[in-house]
Amino acid sequence: MIQPVPISGQLTSQLYRLAGILCCWLLLQPVWLRAGNGQIRQLTMLDARELDKVWATFPADASGSGLTAGIQRKGFSRQSGAEAAWGFRGVDGQGIPLFMGVWLFEPMTEKGSASAAIIWIQQNRRQYKAFLIFPENMAGLQQAQEWVINNRGELAQATGWHMCFKNRLTAGSCETTCETRTANTFCYPNAFFEFYTFQGKSRMFNLRAYLDCMVARCGDQAACLLMLALDCGVTS
Repeated sequence: MIQPVPISGQLTSQLYRLAGILCCWLLLQPVWLRAGNGQIRQLTMLDARELDKVWATFPADASGSGLTAGIQRKGFSRQSGAEAAWGFRGVDGQGIPLFMGVWLFEPMTEKGSASAAIIWIQQNRRQYKAFLIFPENMAGLQQAQEWVINNRGELAQATGWHMCFKNRLTAGSCETTCETRTANTFCYPNAFFEFYTFQGKSRMFNLRAYLDCMVARCGDQAACLLMLALDCGVTS
């Protein structure tokens, strides 16, 4: 497995984890967390063991199995370890379960220069599954490549979740509670890690580090941010 080395002067993954733990404590204090017109009840941030159990069910349908095979054909394998996944669950104001999970992938060979992730969103009895590839030195989320399984059961590119999330963050959604534009400006450049391979040094984007940072910056108002992530999956 390729081992990441954090960029000098930037937050390390350990600090992200500590910030995430603090944020989770804050998030769990209220019974209800309000996010604009939406609400998240019984919000729980999931640990690696819980996310491993969820991952075991990901390939159960045609979309999940197709995406798993597709990301492998693109040259990626799933990372392991406590910091290789991110996610949360809760219920909305009508008692309907909400869920989002992210699992990180890395190049199968040391010649790889991109990173990747699979996302799974469930809201209002609908779900969205996709994988994203993040090119080396990616200038913004708009440069990510997103892939889904279309209605014909084929792997197809999409502009869904990543563009929706990026646009709503930079448009100032949740700005009154979360200052998402400021948080994005801070968190995005700090979500890259340097990888050393036989080919030299690569700068790769880490979606977990980015989301951990955004949630930590929003603190006890993070429900708005999390609802943005969920909504972008449903509307993709």
